[in-house]
Amino acid sequence: MVRNIFAVLAAVVLAAPLTAGVAAAQTTEQDDTVFDRGGVRVEDTGGDVPNIQVDEDVVRSDIEETLVPQPETRGRIADNVTIEIGAGANGYTHDLGDQLEAGFTGNVRGGFNNDNVIGLEAGLISLINAPDEDINNDPDIADYAMGSMAEIALRANWINRSIARPFVSGGVGFANVSTIGEEELEIGRQVYDDTSTMHIPVSLGVQVYPVENFTFSGRADYRFLTNVADNDLPSGNTWSFSVNLGTTF
Repeated sequence: MVRNIFAVLAAVVLAAPLTAGVAAAQTTEQDDTVFDRGGVRVEDTGGDVPNIQVDEDVVRSDIEETLVPQPETRGRIADNVTIEIGAGANGYTHDLGDQLEAGFTGNVRGGFNNDNVIGLEAGLISLINAPDEDINNDPDIADYAMGSMAEIALRANWINRSIARPFVSGGVGFANVSTIGEEELEIGRQVYDDTSTMHIPVSLGVQVYPVENFTFSGRADYRFLTNVADNDLPSGNTWSFSVNLGTTF
């Protein structure tokens, strides 16, 4: 009996160091555990002060993303291409304005890079105007004068966080004025049916981005007809106001 008791005690004494070693190994394994969160690396080496390493680039990025206001996504379309169609009213000035009544204008426009300060736009424009009946009372004159124009312009955009952004533009274009009807168009003492000239367009407007991939604008355009003195056209320029709907992609 006594011999059995001593055998149990001896076994306990011999097992204690082994148990302590396993526990120490587990503790060491836990002490060496590495925590890496948000660019901060903490390594518990078992001492009083853990080993801490900081990735400054990661931490700086997290801080900027949290504290620095990010660009407004609504209205700040990162797409660079805009296509619009529109319609409105137009008229002429000087001698042309005296001879032709205000009429209708339609246009198709494409824009590029207009989400930045400087963009580019191109357009095809049609103008339809009737002769002034008080001056041109000849029933045999043409029914309408039709202007067809193509133009390209640089555009300066006011970039802000609003969905409405003002802009101005200026460029160069080509204009052709022809007649609709069986007879040539008579304006005053001049008769013509097909005349072409260069023009310089300048524009002022507001582009609105209410939702993603949709836009509309209102604009005023003035076009200087540059060499009408060398053509059959009387002197004058043309103006128009239009509202346009379009998409961005």
